Amino acid sequence: MGSISKEDLILIEGTRYEGGGGLIRDTLSYATLLNKPVRVESIRACRPGKGGLRLEHTDSINAMVKLSASTVEGNTPYSRKITFYPYATLEDSSCGRDPLYSLEFQVEGAAAIFMIAVLPYIFFSTLGPVNSSFANERIGCGIDLNIRAGTLCVRAPSYAYVQQVLIPTFQSINIGEENLKVYNDHEQGWHTEFGHTPGRMRVWAKPFNKPLPAFQLERRGTVVRIRATIHGPGETLDVFHEIVRREIKHALKPGWSSSVEVHTDAFASVAPGQYHLLLVAETELPRAYLGYEQIYPQRGGLSRGLQNSSEELSKYITLVCIRGLYDELARGNAVDEHLEDILVPYQVLADGFSSTTAERNAGLVQENENLAIPFGGLEKRVPRFIKQPEYDTIKALCIDSISPCNSKQGFLVTVLDEASVAHEASLAGHPSWHGFQLFLRRIVDPIDRFSAALDILSQAAGSTGLLIWGSIRIVIQVGGIVLETMKVRLIQVPC
Repeated sequence: MGSISKEDLILIEGTRYEGGGGLIRDTLSYATLLNKPVRVESIRACRPGKGGLRLEHTDSINAMVKLSASTVEGNTPYSRKITFYPYATLEDSSCGRDPLYSLEFQVEGAAAIFMIAVLPYIFFSTLGPVNSSFANERIGCGIDLNIRAGTLCVRAPSYAYVQQVLIPTFQSINIGEENLKVYNDHEQGWHTEFGHTPGRMRVWAKPFNKPLPAFQLERRGTVVRIRATIHGPGETLDVFHEIVRREIKHALKPGWSSSVEVHTDAFASVAPGQYHLLLVAETELPRAYLGYEQIYPQRGGLSRGLQNSSEELSKYITLVCIRGLYDELARGNAVDEHLEDILVPYQVLADGFSSTTAERNAGLVQENENLAIPFGGLEKRVPRFIKQPEYDTIKALCIDSISPCNSKQGFLVTVLDEASVAHEASLAGHPSWHGFQLFLRRIVDPIDRFSAALDILSQAAGSTGLLIWGSIRIVIQVGGIVLETMKVRLIQVPC
């Protein structure tokens, strides 16, 4: 690959735009369709932790290599730089041009994300300016993808989301069953920070035989149906199911219960202690599908009170999802935020200007009664997110405050992580000293808060009271100084 000059190689900064796996997926799709070698640097440098490629990213890249007879350098976990050479092995005698009718992949992460990564290349491969004949020979008749991975994952579309939101939206932009089928015979699988239970999703995809027509999904219509897909432990599933139905009904505004259909489906989790809820709003005139989902447990978790009560936990997750769907509907768009990202390559590759959002949509929700949100009274009652411990919350706020994203954000994350580990190790190593700090703080804070009033009382009590209180004030000031020196200070790291 050394014969390719710097002028031929397209360089992509991996922290641009959303700076995550979506940028990698889109970049490799475009590079393959245009037969342009590409190098992506600073991959996920702005993301928490080590950054770089995750295992699910390396799996998707290997799939692109297999489908398009390409080669790649640097495709290893945590790598922050890859170089991708499309169709590099076409001239190799070992590269077969026999049709690929099916492929099986064992994937780390979400099956839906893997599918989303390879679909743009499969769909548009025979329409590209170069090597379309190879793609036609290779996958022109369609290919079965048997994906063994998680179908219920944190921060990734579930199998139910694919069936209820993604596929119907694809159909609205002229991607129908002649090009894509997601089979019903899937196997439930979980992929969270707390454990992996592999599942399976089977997809059939076929390249387009003509360009994808331009599309404009300008706004959503009137909400006519709410669909809930529930997963929970078998022993508490009935309670979870009933809570979801009750809370949706309670959240609907007066008068909407008769005009909005509510459908619920509940399934026992194959992994112990796992909860999942997907809420989908279907609209008409125009038709649209918007979803919001959450999984528990996830990193950060919930307060101990919720963890010990399956009923309170079920209610909390339900309220979070209702609020999430409310926020999606309030934007007025025909797609939710996740689907907006998924459709980016289709907007780029469609035959003409295409769009999925409009700035005026949020205003139309307030002006047009047909776009009204069926939920009401959520501001005080419903939380926006699943709560996290204080450290994770502070870390997220610090990271979110950095704009625009750059490589120094990765440094800040490292500082925060290392500070947290060091602080926890210190507390674990000196539990008595930590307990003394808490005890001293309980004494110093209340007395210091009312010190001005005690000053006046001591003066009225005479010289003896003044002497006693003066001595106590000195002790309090010394205690305050000691506590200040023991504080962990949050130092702002400049961008």
